[in-house]
Amino acid sequence: MKERELQELFGQFVKAEGFKIIKECVNEPPDMVLEKNGIRICVELKDSLTSNKIAKAIGQLMFSKVVHSPEKTWVVVPPLNRKVAKHWLDVLQRNEIELFVFDQNKLSKVDVDFLESNTRQMLKLDRRSRNRATRCIEIDNMIYRLLKNYRDGLSVGEIAEKIGVCRETVKAHIHGNIGKISKYCILRDEIAIENGKIFMN
Repeated sequence: MKERELQELFGQFVKAEGFKIIKECVNEPPDMVLEKNGIRICVELKDSLTSNKIAKAIGQLMFSKVVHSPEKTWVVVPPLNRKVAKHWLDVLQRNEIELFVFDQNKLSKVDVDFLESNTRQMLKLDRRSRNRATRCIEIDNMIYRLLKNYRDGLSVGEIAEKIGVCRETVKAHIHGNIGKISKYCILRDEIAIENGKIFMN
C-alpha cells in the first residue's frame, strides 16, 4: 500500500472514530495532526518499516513536536511484511513515539508481544509457502514421469487417479499455471493434448 493511499484510508478511519483532522500536510511533516478529547496527536504514515523509514519518521516527528506541541506522536504503517528489530521499538519508545499497524479499519499498537506474535505468524506463512512449493514440484515430477511411461497418453482423470490428486490440480500443472516452478517445467509446448489424451511431445 502506497503512503498516499494509506493516508486516505487512515483519514477515513480516524474521522469515523471521532478524531478531528486539524491538518493534513504534504510538503512538511507530520502527515496528519489529529485531535480528540483535547489530546493532539502528530502522525507520520509509512508504507513499510525499513530502517531508513523508521529513522526518517523519528526525525519528522521530532520536528513536529517543536512546531505543533502534541501530547502524542504516532507512526502508522500497513500490516507488517517483514520482521521489525526490537531495538527500533526501543528507540521509538525512548523518543515517546508510538507505533501502530493499521489494517482493515483496525488500529493495533505495536509492542514487544505484538512483534513476537507477528514474527511467529510470518514464520508460519513462510513455512506454508515452502511446503506448497515443494508439493508443487513433487506433483510436477510425478506427472512428468507418468507421461514418460505412457507414451500413448493419459486423460486428466487417469493422471489424477494414478498420482492421487484432483483433476483441477492436474489441469493446473498441465497448463503450466503451477508447474513453472519445477525443474522439469511441464509447459504447454512440452505436451500435446489430442482426443482427450495428454502425452509428451
